[in-house]
Amino acid sequence: MHIFSGNLNNSLYQEIVEKHKEEMENLYQQDFCYQHDKHPSHLTFEVFDDDEDIEIIDFPTYSLDLNPIENVWSTLKYKVACDAPESERELKRSLQSNWREITKVENLRPYLETLESRYRECIEKKWRKTSLLDFVDP
Repeated sequence: MHIFSGNLNNSLYQEIVEKHKEEMENLYQQDFCYQHDKHPSHLTFEVFDDDEDIEIIDFPTYSLDLNPIENVWSTLKYKVACDAPESERELKRSLQSNWREITKVENLRPYLETLESRYRECIEKKWRKTSLLDFVDP
C-alpha cells in the first residue's frame, strides 16, 4: 500500500509503481503478472516495459466482479470509515493497521477463492457483470 494525497494521475501512478517495483520483484521471485484496469492514470503505463518476465494484464475499468483488489479496497474503505479518523495522522494509522490485517493470507483467501466461478459466470454472460459483485462482507 502506498499512501498519497491529491489526485492520482499517470505520472504519480508510475512513480508509485516504480517505487515498489523492487518490492514486487522480490515478493515474486519468478515471472508474474501485473494487473491494472483502464483508469486514465494507467493508460500510458511504462514501468515494466523493459522486463520481459512480467506480463501486464489490462482489465476493464472498474471491473469489480473480476478484480480482487477492488473488493479489498472496498473492505479497507469500510474499516477506515468505522474507525472514524479525525486527523490525517489517525487516517494514516487506520489505513496502515487495517491494510496489515486485511492482507493477511487467511483474510485474502475469500477474495481469491471465488475468482474462478466469477470468471466463468462472466464468460457465460458474455462479459457482462456477474451477480457476485459483493461476494465478501467487509
